[in-house]
Parts: sequence; structure tokens; C-alpha cells
Amino acid sequence: MRIILANKFLDARGGDTTAVSLLHGWLAERGHSVFPFGTRPGADGGGDADLFPDPLPSKGCHAGRLSAVYRPAAGRALSRLIERRRPDLVHLHNIHYHLGGSVIAAARAGRLPVVWTLHDVNLFCPNVTGCRQGRPCMECHVARFHRCVRFNCRGSLAASAAAAAEAYLFRALGLWRQVTRFIAPSRFTRLLLELHGVEPARVALVEPGLDLERFAAEPGGGQGFLCIGRLAPEKGIDVLLRALRLVPGARLRIAGDGPQRQALEHMAQELAPGRVRFLGRLSRDQVARELAEADALVLPSVGLEVAPFAILEAAAAALPAVASAVGGVPEWVEDGRTGVLVPPGEVEPLAAALARLSGGAGHRREMGQQARQTARERFDPARHCDKLMRVYADAAAA
Repeated sequence: MRIILANKFLDARGGDTTAVSLLHGWLAERGHSVFPFGTRPGADGGGDADLFPDPLPSKGCHAGRLSAVYRPAAGRALSRLIERRRPDLVHLHNIHYHLGGSVIAAARAGRLPVVWTLHDVNLFCPNVTGCRQGRPCMECHVARFHRCVRFNCRGSLAASAAAAAEAYLFRALGLWRQVTRFIAPSRFTRLLLELHGVEPARVALVEPGLDLERFAAEPGGGQGFLCIGRLAPEKGIDVLLRALRLVPGARLRIAGDGPQRQALEHMAQELAPGRVRFLGRLSRDQVARELAEADALVLPSVGLEVAPFAILEAAAAALPAVASAVGGVPEWVEDGRTGVLVPPGEVEPLAAALARLSGGAGHRREMGQQARQTARERFDPARHCDKLMRVYADAAAA
């Protein structure tokens, strides 16, 4: 097949970009022709990067954000790529804001089937985090986007109103109805799609794939806990730092960057001086090396996690996870067997889980090996691609 993989960013930034990069390689290995599409500069744009639209400003005005719901420049760019490469199918990933709904229209105008993998809750949450006042939130998840204004989720009424308007406009355009097949990486995502009004027959559950061989089968450990994620309020890293304060001697490394970095660094110095290191944004190879030195992964999210890639990578590296029981996380962390689930936003239960894993190297190792075995069974790349090809064939026949 000839396949366009579209994601707003193509360089290494998070779970969605990692998933797209891995999928590109696996499909190419199977003999398919794969053409990436995103904003420039695109690390994997190949010979088509000249067609890519520029990214939009990260902090645009409210009117600018509304215009990005349907971004004509992105649609025109995708149309030119379709004309140049003559694909059989377009597979969308994270398209909100920088690409927008015009890419759906462009693909359908080219009479191509469209498959869309949802990596987050952007389609359902105007605040895009599934988080409100430090707790998971599903108030808007049946197209009740006005509640974003009611609860002032963006911190100002103007910003919250603009976010709600964006969500209503995207839904009113009806472009999501033109998607041939949705891919849900978790049962939780499938539920959200059904609540949104997507017919169950148009949704396929396809768990992510992961190359286990990139990760150490037996971690060295000794470097304490590792947290991987964007340094933003919905990730709950402030809760983690408060919990770490209650576990004397426990050490933490934090991989990632974001708007809260400076505040979190100050907080770490106050609550756990000398016990927290901020590593910044890491490449995929650097993440694998950090996982090999960790004792356990911590995912303290207070927002709705659809399919956190860090959980998969930790399991591949034979690490147990201490994770908030939010969104799709409980589908990937079996409490007491491959990790420990804790209530989101609760300091003391998180501290107790950290203390439990800090004190038992043998228990950690056993849980980590169970996690790796589970990852081998569920997230094998061949299995993932087989399922994906069935979705492609179903979409092409629709």
C-alpha cells in the first residue's frame, strides 16, 4: 500500500511522534510506501518536506486559534502531497491546531479512506488535558463544551470561551463524521468515541506496538525513580514532589520539558533538596538508557491519559510503574502484578507506593519481569501491524 502518515509534528516530542516514527519503520519493513506529512521542519519529512505548512504560533490570539480549527494552508499542502504521491490511504494521528480539520477534507476530496488514531482527548476536551483543578474531568465529554467556560478551565473566561468555541466549531463542521475508521489505542478511548457519537462499527481497538529489543531486559537500577512527561499541570509532577518529601532517601529523575519547569525546579529544591534531577527533553535512545538505570517509572498524572507511551517503554525495560488510575492507564498497569495504581492527585497514597517499591528490590524485579512479559504479549510490532492492516483493508472497502 501507499500510505500517508500525518502528524502535526514529526520530530521527537512525545508519545504521538514516537508512535508515528515507529509505525513508519514497521510499515516500510513490510514493503509499504510511507509518506510522512506534518509541519516543518519535519525530521522525517524526506523529499516532501517542501510541501509542509509552517507550524502556528504556540500562543496565538483567540481568533487565530479558531481559524486553526479548519486551516486551509494545511489542507492545500496535503492535497499537493496526495497529487504528488498518489496514496491509497491517509492515516491521521495528532492533527489538532497546527494541521486542523482541513486535512480530513483534503483526504476525502481526494477520494481516499481516512484512518485516525487518537493519542489524546483533544476531540472531547476543550482544555485538551482532561483535567480540572488538579483532578481528572469528563464534564465536556458528551459535547457539553460550554462547561469549559462554566469552570473557567483555561484560567481566563476569554480563553475558556475560545476553547469551547473551537470544540463546538470542529464538531459543527462534521469533519469527524468523514473519518472512515477511528483507531482507539485503549478501551477508554473507544468509550469516549462512542460517547461522542461515533458508531461502534467505525472504531477499531488497536493497542500500540513497541520494539522491545531496544530496551534492556534486566535493568541495572540504582538511580531511583524516573518520571517521563511534559512539565505541565495535568501531569501531576507537583503531587509527585510532595509525595517524594514523605519518602526519605528516595531519589527522582524527571525527563521532559514544559511551562512548569522553573516552578517545579524551585519546588523540588524546597521539598527534596539534592534528591531530584531534571534531565530535560530526551531522545528515544536517551530514554531507553535512563530506563535501564531506573528502579521504577512514576506516572502521577491528574489529567486523562489515553495511551501513555512511557508506560509501554517502562514495561519493555522490565520496570514496574507507579501510576495514577486515570483514563486508559489501568488497562496497562495491573495493580500489584506489573505496578501499583494510586488515586490521582492524592499525595499520601502515592508516597506509600513509592515507599513500598523503594524498600523491595526483589519485589520490584519480579513486577518488572511480569511487565516485560505482558508487553511482549500485547505490544509486539508484528501483532500491532497485523491489526492495523486489517483496519486499513476495512477502511479501503468501506
